[in-house]
Amino acid sequence: MTAEFPSQSDTMAFLRSSRIIAFVAGVIALAGGIAILVWPDRTIKALAVVLGIVFVIIGLGQILDALSSRKAGTYWGFVLFKGVLDLAFGIVAIVWPGITVWVLVLIFGIELIVSGIVALVVSFRIPKEYETRSRWLWRGIIGIVAGLVVLAWPDATVWVIAVLAAVYLIIVGLVLLWAGWQLGKTDRMTPAV
Repeated sequence: MTAEFPSQSDTMAFLRSSRIIAFVAGVIALAGGIAILVWPDRTIKALAVVLGIVFVIIGLGQILDALSSRKAGTYWGFVLFKGVLDLAFGIVAIVWPGITVWVLVLIFGIELIVSGIVALVVSFRIPKEYETRSRWLWRGIIGIVAGLVVLAWPDATVWVIAVLAAVYLIIVGLVLLWAGWQLGKTDRMTPAV
């Protein structure tokens, strides 16, 4: 059995389509990052609404799936419950996006504190001679402190997360644009067949 290698024209067609995808994705990521920096409050609320729409669609799908497959011995009741919960969360996120963001930040803060407490408990169960004990101890302390900061200043946390997301998107956008430019250079440097 012999392996077939793609022809040069197939390779160039792939590079051209990859270049276009890289440019389009780069422009979208860059524009999204800039939009978040310019309008952080509006962007976060818009993101909450989009998240709400996704949860409404998922919830409706789960409800329909549960109702169409109810049989004794299956978990259709749990799927129905999850679907109703997702649907309700989605509606709340669409109707009250500001509250949704605030609740998600509070859940994030509580998660950090709980994870920190778990890490502390684990650190005290590890014998003192193991060096991983100090890592778990610091992980726990940092998690608890970070969680308390998030709970004390939820608005600042949302702003910091928005800025970090914006910076990330801008970097990704620039990297994708650079990759598209590099793919374009490869396309121009390859001789025609």
